[in-house]
Amino acid sequence: MKAHGQNALMVARALKANPHVEEVIYPGLEGDKRNALAWRMLSPHAKKFIGPLEDPGRDGFPFSGMISFRIKGGFEAAERFLTSVRLFTLAESLGGVESLAEHPARMTHGSVPERERELLGIGDGLVRLSVGVEEGEDLVRDVLQALEKVGEM
Repeated sequence: MKAHGQNALMVARALKANPHVEEVIYPGLEGDKRNALAWRMLSPHAKKFIGPLEDPGRDGFPFSGMISFRIKGGFEAAERFLTSVRLFTLAESLGGVESLAEHPARMTHGSVPERERELLGIGDGLVRLSVGVEEGEDLVRDVLQALEKVGEM
């Protein structure tokens, strides 16, 4: 779980700094509206492990391996991103130790009418990542190279 959280925080920070990303949804990331709640939800054990690693007031703390983000360019940009990542496998079921990615509007919520998806915040530009336990720097590089390909559109 440590590796999931540490890697996800690295990827979330990289996404947040990227011009092709509209919004990053990761409760551990500083600035996320759920950040204070996420910190309160952590167990004492998790806070012990995070304490020496991160300054929660600085730019976030590891909080699970799940990230959602909205990519600029909608469906086409999400499609380009998902077909360009090499270390993230496209999968509908997330949560393994390997890095996985999905496009909710087309996969898990594909049967929900578009208007309802939009009301739920599940637009065509929403991408979900389950960040695995591979080398964090490799995962960040993979996400950034895929976002560069989105920028070439």
